[in-house]
Amino acid sequence: MEGNAGAESNSNVDATGSSQGSDEARDCAVCLLPYVLPVKLPCGHVFCFMCIKGSILNNNYNCPICRGGIPFSILSNPVVEDLNQLTDSLKQDNRRKWYYEGRQGGWWQYDERTMNELETAFSNNFPTCRFVAAGHVYVVDFTHMMQYRLGSENIFRRIKNGDSDGVKGVAGIFVTGNVLLGRNNGLPPPPPPPGAGPIAG
Repeated sequence: MEGNAGAESNSNVDATGSSQGSDEARDCAVCLLPYVLPVKLPCGHVFCFMCIKGSILNNNYNCPICRGGIPFSILSNPVVEDLNQLTDSLKQDNRRKWYYEGRQGGWWQYDERTMNELETAFSNNFPTCRFVAAGHVYVVDFTHMMQYRLGSENIFRRIKNGDSDGVKGVAGIFVTGNVLLGRNNGLPPPPPPPGAGPIAG
């Protein structure tokens, strides 16, 4: 199983960074799951927004496929590849929606995959649910309605379900302004952290 298997596997990745397959869903090359909120990097490769966010927040400013530079501004101005996925997740329907508190006020809706995990755990009366976001394991505590990074229980954010008042967007992507042009809300990007990688973009 070693040797040629790895070479064959790499040859099945197309220019977007997706696994090729005739009828299969296109998968992210980082999480190996179907894209959730896919964004395009300047090099042209496509990944889940949270996968690239995790890479950047872990000080890796290179495309996981071609090693091309990733500007820090991609976090505030991502080129959203599937606007329908973004806008459809915000539509009001009969499903319960889940939100987490923003650092500067307001609420972010969880991405579709995470919301499904949370709803399944909550509906089955589990006291907690674990999920991976941006390269870290998070715990949602339904008893106290909060989330925290595993191992950092003292740093938490409130969560809620149902009421969508004050929602800024989905998983860190704003839904106001020029998002329909494939960019985040047009705000200037936040300053990169000290020692950050390339910021030209």
